[in-house]
Amino acid sequence: MLSMKARLNELESFLFTSDTIFFKENWVNETPPGWLIRDMSGWYKSLVKLKNIAAKENANVVFGHDPEVFAQFAVKVHGE
Repeated sequence: MLSMKARLNELESFLFTSDTIFFKENWVNETPPGWLIRDMSGWYKSLVKLKNIAAKENANVVFGHDPEVFAQFAVKVHGE
């Protein structure tokens, strides 16, 4: 499963979960994003790995299809 970490500077990084984690509730509740996931064990291992990376880097997590999270970071980036 694909994801990407981007470090903007020494203090701020972002973790883009792409299709691994669609929505914040998939992350919080540790529930797979639906029928697209064929390998539940692999998905869960990816979730744990991403959570470890996010914690270690204190990263902002951007979920693949969550409009509320997109809006939250759009405000942060554009200062609105």
